[in-house]
Amino acid sequence: MTRRLVLVAFFFCSWTALRAEPPRLNSLREFVQKNQTRHAMGLYLQNTKVGWMIVDFRLGDHNGKEVAVETTEMLLSLAVDGERSVTRRREKVFYSLEGEGRILAAEQVDTTDDRSTLHSVIAQPDGRLSITTKVGKESNTRVIPPPKSTLSRVRDMMDWLTGPRKKGDTFRHWSADWEEDDVNTEEVITYLGRSFLAWGGIKTEIYHVQIEMKGARFEADVLANGNPVRGRVAIFELRAETEEVARKLDDQPVDMLVASSIKVDRPLGNSKQITRLSLEVEGVDSFVVPQNHRQKLSRDSGKTILELQSDFRIAQPVMLSAEEEKKYLSSTPTIQSDHEKLKTLASRIVGEEADPLRKAERIKNWVYQRLRKTMASNSSTALGVLDSLAGDCTEHTLLFVSLARAAGIPAREVTGVAHVDGLFGWHAWAEIHDGHQWVSVDPTWDELFVDATHIVFSQDSQDNAWLNVLGKVRFKVRSVERRSP
Repeated sequence: MTRRLVLVAFFFCSWTALRAEPPRLNSLREFVQKNQTRHAMGLYLQNTKVGWMIVDFRLGDHNGKEVAVETTEMLLSLAVDGERSVTRRREKVFYSLEGEGRILAAEQVDTTDDRSTLHSVIAQPDGRLSITTKVGKESNTRVIPPPKSTLSRVRDMMDWLTGPRKKGDTFRHWSADWEEDDVNTEEVITYLGRSFLAWGGIKTEIYHVQIEMKGARFEADVLANGNPVRGRVAIFELRAETEEVARKLDDQPVDMLVASSIKVDRPLGNSKQITRLSLEVEGVDSFVVPQNHRQKLSRDSGKTILELQSDFRIAQPVMLSAEEEKKYLSSTPTIQSDHEKLKTLASRIVGEEADPLRKAERIKNWVYQRLRKTMASNSSTALGVLDSLAGDCTEHTLLFVSLARAAGIPAREVTGVAHVDGLFGWHAWAEIHDGHQWVSVDPTWDELFVDATHIVFSQDSQDNAWLNVLGKVRFKVRSVERRSP
């Protein structure tokens, strides 16, 4: 789960593109020139500084032409199950000063410990962008339409924010995520109000907003030029600081798994022996917990009750539509199931086996046996995982799903929690559709038809609504049933 939780922090930091000078300036060049800035922020987890972010926005040069350049540097240092891991990101985006101010080029480098992923983005003559992703010696290139993220959209957003607003007004904005199949990420900004703050010894107006991205919501206070003063999502907090202060981390890293785990009121013992589990759930607020054949939610005397079973074979088949089958067989920039290396490996693993469930079991066995279990080897692509043959549950799941799709089995990633060592820790596993139903597969813990302590919070990698309850949920055990010894 490390990679997914690291992305939480980077997702939180990434919303910094509010730059403006009301009223509207006559040209994008004037807009950029007036709002050139360098802004530093510290990232905190439970009041311990675990990272920082620095954003630099100014006029610059690209291929001999004047452009707007936004440079973002981020660092996140966490301990995960006793292993310290440092993740860095450096991204540079070049915007045209003509027309809408489209993206002309970009480069993003993500490095975790000694492993890097490079995304190189270049505009084509027809206005589309080519994105080349390189992991180790492997690289692939795809071409996409022009992103919706432009300088003029940023200016429109700031005109909206600093204009005559009332609480509850919303604005749709867009950012670009080079790792996604569709790079356009919608941001719904809700205006909450404005107030004054002593900033740099001067009485300064700040704007209170809520931003929703992929279902996750966070609140932020921003200056009129758009730089965040503070913000919060789940268990993370962002604070504006001087660059010198921002770069200084606390000596003792926070253990991410401990900080994000869900407490339970009594020990449950061996998880794999649990066939039925009834929990009283607190702290879910408005979050809608997914339901399926093994996971049911109900209300009893004002309490939220979650009834769970170990996975099982259902009587009536639930078939996939043609659209769903296409979706869960598709290759993506991270699930690279159409790459020849993954297709060849999947074919070798499944051999002559024709039954989808038995094929999935062979792939699960291979991933479980071949990947070294570590929290300090994060990869954002299946090829990266295959190159390192190491990782935690997110890497196991990513490689499993990619190989399953390469073998012709519809598969998807699942996010949730699972019980281990007396806590429910955030976890990732997979589901495959064998032609009869969705079947859960945990390649990290070597389970086909998972035990009853696996609780699904999201069945879509694009749904981050579970972040809204991270650190808030509590469980009380109502009843437990175990398999006979």
